[in-house]
Amino acid sequence: MLLGKVEFASSEGKEKHDVKLSEPDDDIYNSVKDVFLKIISLTSKDDSPAIRESVHKYLSLLGNVISGFPGYKKSFLDKETQEMITEAIERAKNNKDENLRIDIIRCKNIIYKES
Repeated sequence: MLLGKVEFASSEGKEKHDVKLSEPDDDIYNSVKDVFLKIISLTSKDDSPAIRESVHKYLSLLGNVISGFPGYKKSFLDKETQEMITEAIERAKNNKDENLRIDIIRCKNIIYKES
């Protein structure tokens, strides 16, 4: 991916050399998975409408960020993680929060491969 950088230090904008982004490393992939699991775990602590709305926003943002990485390598979904995701989806379903359920599934499908 190439990004063009334009400097506006003076009144005229001058284009800088292209910036090349390298592929994300394993730390980024692990961080994404950790953030996803921490976000969905919020619903297990408190399922109030305010928390569900916050989780919905966080998941939307996370999904948008991940979608911005071309060629994002999906990870395989382990049993423990699948159980956490299933529980979060069930809590959203029990609270009749279809948008939250959709966001959880969307992020899961962006981050993980089906085994």
